[in-house]
Parts: sequence; structure tokens; C-alpha cells
Amino acid sequence: MYYKTSIFIDQLYFFNYFNIKTPPNIFYRHLAIWLCIIGYLIIADVAKGNFISKAVFLTLTILNFFICYYAYIFLIFNSLFLKKNKYLIFLFCIMNVLFFIVWDYIHVFKILPALNARTDIDTLKLTEFIKSSLLLYAYVIFSTVGTYYNWYSLARFKIVIEKERNLLSLELNHLKHQFNSHLTFNFLNFCYSKMLSISPPVALRLENYSEMLHYSLKIKNSIPQPLEDEIDYIKNFISIQECITNDVNYTLDIEGESSDFIIQPMILPFFIENAFKHGDISDKQNPIKIKLRIEEKDLCFFIENKKTQNPKKTASKYIGNSIQQTLDMFYSNTYTLDIKNLDKTYIISLKLPNLKK
Repeated sequence: MYYKTSIFIDQLYFFNYFNIKTPPNIFYRHLAIWLCIIGYLIIADVAKGNFISKAVFLTLTILNFFICYYAYIFLIFNSLFLKKNKYLIFLFCIMNVLFFIVWDYIHVFKILPALNARTDIDTLKLTEFIKSSLLLYAYVIFSTVGTYYNWYSLARFKIVIEKERNLLSLELNHLKHQFNSHLTFNFLNFCYSKMLSISPPVALRLENYSEMLHYSLKIKNSIPQPLEDEIDYIKNFISIQECITNDVNYTLDIEGESSDFIIQPMILPFFIENAFKHGDISDKQNPIKIKLRIEEKDLCFFIENKKTQNPKKTASKYIGNSIQQTLDMFYSNTYTLDIKNLDKTYIISLKLPNLKK
């Protein structure tokens, strides 16, 4: 989860321009760093005097670093990414340096003496003091440059990801447009109407295929779907499998009410399609066993299939790897998956929570 707005960084045009959301602990990171600097100044005991004078010195020193650092972040970073006038950027940097030195000079040579306090650098000549102040200013430069390149790398990475995502989206939309067209489904409807009077079973299978195609093209993998639609897809798939294969042996048991259950699409069909593809579907003594038990909050899915004797059709490790990545992505730690690779059979048990909000 991310903050929509953050006390510091999300106000930057840099982050808004690239649509980068900062982690929720960014404020605490900044706070921790400043507390470390304050702790160092307290331990170092740079200012010599009473408690009030030390507190004033600490406050003014931290404010000097604070103002110069965040001035770079809020103003310079925006100008760099928006490619504004480079002369104005250079002028601002000079002004930032002068501000730091003047502020440092005033509170060391004017404010602290007024409070009967002193530091180790108040005896330096002006040129030596400027060198000392510039050395402190180097910390501001190093920190801002590091922040700049860190954010720049994030921005460039996001641009690359967005380009790849847009390219993939265009390719998928083009592919869907080729099949998800009026011509495709009108043609299937035409074939169905012609076949209905000649061979009703063939027409029924054609209708099953049309429903499968329509469902697979309309869904989005990132959007959960009703379990009823997934069950219809599974039934249509089995019907098509029976049509193209002479001998199909399976059992399908569904228990419970599925109308209010929401599931991530194409997970259950993935296991079933692999069982039909890699399993022995012709053995009547060992049919493919598919069970769905729907409870109020969970779905228990079970599938068992006998391994085929054809070595070219043995199930691969792809079954476990790809589907587990999908489950981890959409269900995190809320699911349980057990895959048993026995000598003659595959047994898969899956328990998924209801995604209905």
C-alpha cells in the first residue's frame, strides 16, 4: 500500500510527473536521518555555553541544512526534469550556497556571541570560515545528488516498464481484435443455425466452443470473476474434449452454492486442462476425478488423474511454477496448494478464499 500524498516527496512534480508513489515509511526515514544528525551534534558538543545557547546553535544548524536540502528537492529537481532554463538553475544553486554560508556566519559570529557562547570556528578568518562552511555544505550536495540519481533511476525504470506494458497491451488488443469480432461470432452463429437441423449434437458443441471463446476474450486476468462462469467454462471445455476424443472418462462433483462466490479467473481451468492434456483419459477404471466443494468463505478444489503411458505427454514442472506465481500474485498467503506427484497419478488439492468484498 502507498500514501496518496506524503509530507515530503509526493508533493514533488518529479514524482507526480512519473506517477511514482512513495512508500508509507518515507517520512520516518527522513525523520530518522535528521534525528541521527541532531544526535551527532549533541554528542560532538560543538557549541560551548549554557543549555539555551547550545539549543539555539543546534536549531539554527539543522534549519540551515534542512532549508538548503529541501530547496534542492522541491525546486531544482522539478527544474531539471522539466528542462527549464539552465541559467536559472545555476543561479539558484549559487544563491543556495550563499544562503548556507551567510546563515552559518550569522549564527556563529552574531547570534552565539550574543548568548555568551562560542564554537571552535569563531576564531577563523573569513576566508578560512568560508572554506569550513563549504566543507559542511558538501554534505548537502552529496545527499541531494544521491537522492537525485536514486529517483532518476526509479523514473527511468518506470518509463521502461510502462513502455513494455503499453506494447504488450497493444499486442494483446490486436490479438483480441482479430478473434473478438462480430465476424467471428456471427460466423459461429451461422454454423450453429445450419448444424442445428442437421446434427444437434455438433451444433451443441459449436455453441459450447463459442461460449468458451467469448468468455476467454472478455475476462481480464486482474479482475475476479463469478465462480459460476468458471464452472460453465469448465463444463464447456469437457464437452469439447468429449467431442474431439473418442473415449473420455471423468467425474465432476460440485457441492455447495456458487452464486455468491468470486474467484480469480482461469486458475481452475488451468489444472483441468493440464489433467486432460497430460493424463490418461481413456482408462475407465481410473477416470479423472474433479471435485468442487463451495463453502461460505472458501472453495475446496480437488483433481486426480492417472498419468499417461506416453512419455511425450508427461506433465512438466510448468504446472507448479506458473500457477503458483499466479496464486502468490492474487491470493498472497490466503491459499493452500498441495501437488502430489506419485508414481502413477497426480493429485492436486487447492483451497481458495472468496474474493467477494
